[in-house]
Order: sequence, then C-alpha cells, then structure tokens
Amino acid sequence: MLIRFLNFAVYSSGPYQVYDFVPTYLKGVLGFMGMTDLKIFRAEGLAYPGQAEAALQRGISSIAL
Repeated sequence: MLIRFLNFAVYSSGPYQVYDFVPTYLKGVLGFMGMTDLKIFRAEGLAYPGQAEAALQRGISSIAL
C-alpha cells in the first residue's frame, strides 16, 4: 500500500518532529488490520516561499516503484 503525505511544514525533522504522529498511527492501525507492506512518501515544506517547487520535486523523486 502506498501512502502519501503533503505537508506545508516539515514534520519529519526539526522542531515539529514531535508532531509527526500520522505515519506511525497509520502504520499501527493498518498493521492491526493486516496491512503491513506499506510505503510512505512525503512532500514537506510546501508553505515556504521559494521552496515549494523543490520540496514537491523531492517528494516526487522519492517515489521508486
């Protein structure tokens, strides 16, 4: 199962990392239902002026099917 996240801030590292609960929560809930083969893709920092396009491209380039 592929899961994608588009965040306006950066939650995977830095001061907001403490609020990065959604991937862990989804892995737990979906794992409980037997879905354990998960791949998470992120595009973060989309709200930062001048960096949104680069952030989106990093997210897209992280997808390797």
